[in-house]
Amino acid sequence: MKELEYPFDNGFIMKKKRSLKRQLLGDGAVRLKKRVAVLGGSTTDDIVSVLELFLLDMGFECEFYRSEYGQFWQDAVFSNEELDRFKPDIVYIHTSLRNLSFSPTPRSGEEEIEQGLNAELDRLSQAWDGVKEHFGCPVIQNNFELPFFRLMGNMDASDRRGKVNFVTRLNSALYDRIAQRPEVYLNDINWLSAAYGLEKWSEPKYWYLYKYALNIEAIPELAFQVANIIKAIFGKNKKALALDLDNTLWGGIVGDDGVENLEIGKETAEAMAYFEFQQYVKAHKDLGVLLTVCSKNEEENALAGLSHPEGVLRPDDFVAIKANWLPKDKNIVDTAEELNILSEAFVFVDDNPAEREIVRGQHGCLCQDPGNSEGKAGRPWRHAGSYGHRRSAGVCGTGYPCRRIRGKRRKRVYRRSAAGAGHQHPGYVRGNAGDPSRHCGPGGVGSRPPPLHRPYRADPAHVFRHQDQRPKAL
Repeated sequence: MKELEYPFDNGFIMKKKRSLKRQLLGDGAVRLKKRVAVLGGSTTDDIVSVLELFLLDMGFECEFYRSEYGQFWQDAVFSNEELDRFKPDIVYIHTSLRNLSFSPTPRSGEEEIEQGLNAELDRLSQAWDGVKEHFGCPVIQNNFELPFFRLMGNMDASDRRGKVNFVTRLNSALYDRIAQRPEVYLNDINWLSAAYGLEKWSEPKYWYLYKYALNIEAIPELAFQVANIIKAIFGKNKKALALDLDNTLWGGIVGDDGVENLEIGKETAEAMAYFEFQQYVKAHKDLGVLLTVCSKNEEENALAGLSHPEGVLRPDDFVAIKANWLPKDKNIVDTAEELNILSEAFVFVDDNPAEREIVRGQHGCLCQDPGNSEGKAGRPWRHAGSYGHRRSAGVCGTGYPCRRIRGKRRKRVYRRSAAGAGHQHPGYVRGNAGDPSRHCGPGGVGSRPPPLHRPYRADPAHVFRHQDQRPKAL
């Protein structure tokens, strides 16, 4: 389904998830039946709903078990009658920073911090052991996103008492443990939250109101990544790339402009975009992805373009080169027969939207726009997760309460008192910013301000989120 291909519209998916599900279930496709247990440390209802959409689109019709709120560890370690009857084929443990039982403070000692870190790791290991003992199925485990504020500023990353330092070391130790457990697969929400925008991802109002550990609008990003891991575990990854050439692997038309005039290399911004895209494509060859050419071109010109001295890819990197004037959907079928794989196993990359629609309509394979003309080489691919090994499966100011949003400042508005005095939050100053007497509340100068009209915005962490605070020496 085109609406579920990356890059997708998160808001559209969240709004239309029921109608999208009806369309997917009504398409008559034959899908693999799987049972997925989602054990959550937070609310997971919408996560499961959107995850189901992506899995349906990838060829899986799944039943879901959802743990009670915050019961991920109990269900994994001790199980229960309902979960035992469900017999999951795969378990997804959806945890986040909110589920850590230990957090260092500026007064924490070295030994206390190490004990806390090991306790968190042991807790997750116990959950994996419980799943292995009860069900013997694969486990998908989140790592931890960074905190959305830094108590000690930049020192939070370097000082062992900082939470950023603690989470970074916890994630590193988690990776080492997962590497020793072939049945456990990492879901990297640390990277995903950074790519989405950590402050947006961690928007606290969704936790205060609904106990979601992430921004609801980010749920499709999370669900898409988890679905790609499940797809990889059950062997549904794509196997081959079918690449156009002109304005896809290089800028320009090789037959008209000549090899010497193609945009590829490091001389111009456009040439660098194509150069990096070729690097990205060649890296997939190292993963075992088959590279093929599917271009309307003379073969002689295609080979000359692939031999460009500033290019990354060479003719020998491709297992098949179809450079002719036949329809591209037919070329993909012919290449699939030669390689003994299905045409659905291809990802077709072409700058021409008409060609992409024809191939999508004929074969239903994933079709992507490289986006090179805008200098966005590889951008649609960063979250794609169409290929890869099963283990990788991928792929403001300091003032409060102001926050920078799209370069503008958003200000909270407070009600006026009966006497007409303006109410303001401490830290938001009228007049001389250095004069503390200008902080006003309902009782006059220096008094406490009224509560915010949206309590979940009264986020004390935001006051110092971007400031450097050095802890006192212990």
